[in-house]
Formats: sequence, structure tokens, C-alpha cells
Amino acid sequence: MVNDNVIDLVGKPGAKVGELAILESIPATGYIRFVNHLVTGATDSKLTLDDPVITTNSDGTVTATLSGRIPLGKPPQAASIAVPSPTIFAETVLREALSAKESAPRSRSQAQKGTSRL
Repeated sequence: MVNDNVIDLVGKPGAKVGELAILESIPATGYIRFVNHLVTGATDSKLTLDDPVITTNSDGTVTATLSGRIPLGKPPQAASIAVPSPTIFAETVLREALSAKESAPRSRSQAQKGTSRL
């Protein structure tokens, strides 16, 4: 199980009324793509977070369309989205983590430890 089979979102208002809200997903992964329709509302407007519209794509990835309003000046808001396919989610996140580890630069001492002498 990865991240309790959910993707956590943190949304915060944009710089001015009418701008799209700023979203961050944890973990950041190619498993899900967000279509952001969350807007920044007036300071005195009500916070509204509509249920996401989830679409599973032919390759197993997911598109989530988000809508609602976050009032200007409101602190960051957290929410979670359950993943439709925990298996594909786990496979994707693991593959991404292994790929990132393989491409991470190694220090000189790490490189020397990896070399064997004949």
C-alpha cells in the first residue's frame, strides 16, 4: 500500500480573485493528472470543494477534474482523493521512485564503493 491508497492535495488561493488556485499533490506522480477548475474567490466568499470527477484512461492512469472556490487569503486547504486502482498506483509510484534513484547523481565515494577490483 502506498500513501494509504490516496493522493493528498494541498490547494491555496491564487494571488487575486478569479485566478486559478495553486495545487500540489503528494506524492507527485504521473499516475494522476489534474484538471484544475478551482478558482480564487473573494475574501468573504465561502470555501467550496466539489467532488472530483475521476476518469480512468486507457493506459490505467487517471484524470481528476477539480472545481470549487478557495477564498483569497484563506490558508492552504488539504484534501485526499482515493485512487481507483491501488495496484496501478503502487506500480507507477514504485517505478518512478526507482527511476529517480537510478538517475540521481552519485558522490565520488559512492561510485568508488560500487567498483570492484579484480
